[in-house]
Amino acid sequence: LNFDGYTELTLAFPNSALLVSTMGRLDSKGSAMAAFRLPPGLSPVLQGLTLHHAFLTFTASSFRTASNAVPLTLVR
Repeated sequence: LNFDGYTELTLAFPNSALLVSTMGRLDSKGSAMAAFRLPPGLSPVLQGLTLHHAFLTFTASSFRTASNAVPLTLVR
């Protein structure tokens, strides 16, 4: 994982209107689902921007797992 502005945003605003259900516990099957919601009226400058999103699993004392990054392209 690369620490950058997008990483800072996801760490600063978990479980927010933008990053829905992004921090919490896994279910009994070890699964979870999160959502990325863009606000209406997104600046056209951001349209077509590709972010690379990954996830971490962790405990209070250590990181456990990191996923492979998946491209996420902002569209209207």
